[in-house]
Amino acid sequence: MADELINYKLQLQQVEAALTNSPDDPELMKLKTDLEEVIELTAELVRTQTQPKKEIVQTKKESSYQPDILPSVAKTKGEWKSGDRCLAQLADDGKFYEGTIETIDGEAVAVLIDGQKAAAVTTLDFIKDLP
Repeated sequence: MADELINYKLQLQQVEAALTNSPDDPELMKLKTDLEEVIELTAELVRTQTQPKKEIVQTKKESSYQPDILPSVAKTKGEWKSGDRCLAQLADDGKFYEGTIETIDGEAVAVLIDGQKAAAVTTLDFIKDLP
């Protein structure tokens, strides 16, 4: 799924480049619209697949606890950028892997896992700083 999302984004860049030469080409305009929709739907699918699927059972005492602050060493969602090194949790096995952020699109993050050829797509909720 991650490979497909990256491929769609590359195709969109190619179509946008072609539109600079032929801005009124109806086929290119339709293709651009279709690719944008496919990218949005694929990113949504990736987000839903990376959501944790565990039941949360809380007692009354536990549910009243609300931490006041997050650890100060952790990056916030807005601080991540392309090129940052991180630990990314993958949906297929739930483990964290070291990698480098390639792109960020909304909540979706493409991370090139060390030793892998293709980027994996996860969300900002499932990446964290290296120890």
